[in-house]
Amino acid sequence: MKKVLMTLLGLCVGITLGFAQTGVNCPWTPNYQYEKVMLVLAVVDIDGVEQYDESFGVASFINGECRDTQTNAGEEDGHLLYVLAVSGDNGDMISFRLWNQETGEALNLDSDFTLVFDEEGAGFDEYVRIAFTTPAATGITKDITPWTVETTEGGQKANGWYLLASPVGTIEVASAVTNLFSNNYDLYAFDEAQELEWLNYDGDEALEYAGHFSIEAGKGYLYANSGDGVSETVTLTFPGDANTNDVTITLAKTEGAVFEGWNLIGNPFNEDYFMPDAHPFYVMNGDRTDVAVPNRNYLEPMEGAFIIATQDEESFVFSIASPGPTPGGGGGGMGGDEPEFAINLGNSHTIIDRAVVRIGESRSELRKFQLNPNHTKVFIPKEGKDYAVVSAGEMGEMPVNFKAEKSGAYTMNLSSENVKFSYLHLIDNLTGNDVDLLANPTYSFNAQTTDYASRFRLVFATDSSVNSDSFGFVNNSGNFCVYGIEGEATLQVYDVLGHMLSSETFSGSIEKKVNAATGVYMMRLINGNDVKVQKVIIK
Repeated sequence: MKKVLMTLLGLCVGITLGFAQTGVNCPWTPNYQYEKVMLVLAVVDIDGVEQYDESFGVASFINGECRDTQTNAGEEDGHLLYVLAVSGDNGDMISFRLWNQETGEALNLDSDFTLVFDEEGAGFDEYVRIAFTTPAATGITKDITPWTVETTEGGQKANGWYLLASPVGTIEVASAVTNLFSNNYDLYAFDEAQELEWLNYDGDEALEYAGHFSIEAGKGYLYANSGDGVSETVTLTFPGDANTNDVTITLAKTEGAVFEGWNLIGNPFNEDYFMPDAHPFYVMNGDRTDVAVPNRNYLEPMEGAFIIATQDEESFVFSIASPGPTPGGGGGGMGGDEPEFAINLGNSHTIIDRAVVRIGESRSELRKFQLNPNHTKVFIPKEGKDYAVVSAGEMGEMPVNFKAEKSGAYTMNLSSENVKFSYLHLIDNLTGNDVDLLANPTYSFNAQTTDYASRFRLVFATDSSVNSDSFGFVNNSGNFCVYGIEGEATLQVYDVLGHMLSSETFSGSIEKKVNAATGVYMMRLINGNDVKVQKVIIK
């Protein structure tokens, strides 16, 4: 920038521009009560780019007080020029701001550009360039993949749903979240006590909701965005700094409600939050079409989750100081050191649903829950109800139900946390296939929407349920055999469901014939105070 000092008379020579009127629709009122006046000829620069927007107005300030406001004075040599008559005293420091004449609002722009007041003038030999910059974005961002629509046998299905939560505390006006209401979008809050449960903040009333709807800390919201058709993501920006305060949510359990006890909560922190054992949870599945039990024990930043309350007005506390359980896998959002295994259901793209079996009868369970009951699902029936998470003993047989949303190819595989199997088979009741999942953990199959739900069953025994010391076997005749036992002993034979098939007391040796079909059995030998268990397989 070149500053040229000249007399007021010299300033006016050769200048063809006239002085503009005081700024139109300006948010500031200038103070002209100073004897000295400094004339400034300027252009406006934003982020290094010279501006030609005639809706801009320029205001000058000294010590925070407005001293002149001017719209543009016209064009000269391809530049949009402004002439300001700044009143003040020698040595005063002049700063500048922009406003929009059409809206009357000050523009949120930063500028380090200043001039030292000198009534002899500045900038009429060469204009000065008042440089503004767009302030760096503040807040916490989350990238959203735009939804896509898939045609199925049941109609059209949108992929790309998210369960969102605020990481910055309660946001009083939802429109403060940048891009939340951009493009075509869907936004829902959930209240199981309401007749329709879902509160829709989309549609014709969107602008009204944007002005009044608040996003509450600790609660989750269902959201999707179409995108602009060009960008691969939509970036949401939550305003402010990350929340570091504990958040308490009151859970509802309304008797007789369709979704009785279900609550949509949300991680109120900008970091992973490990969930307590008492609350297994649901998040969005792999293709973001519905919810599923996750293969992790934590919520991601800005992620919502469905949990179920055991009683009305139960409190759920998010505490950033809480260390939480050991991070890692663990179906049902649990993980840690407890043994469990997951039945993962997938299609050609990703895992679409999951059911979890926890070893240990006292562990918490989770009823099956879906946003759309017609979607493909895997679940475990128990006492006439459907479960996504169940507890089981260390060996047994259990049904695994499956329902296809559309006909086609699917896969089912088993993954485990801290449990080792001595026997693990998946039985396809429709085809008769008996799959040894220890040899091949993945089973691929074709399904029709008309297939009956009770298609599969699991037969399993864990290592901990079987004593590693071998004391007997099944011979070629199918007899359960034990030899070389000192003194009197008792041999008991059980199936994998725990039913006793035989109990025989003997001395020394025994060959016991039991009417047993192909499968897994347990031999239990009681010899005084010594008790041993051994798994045997009849092929």
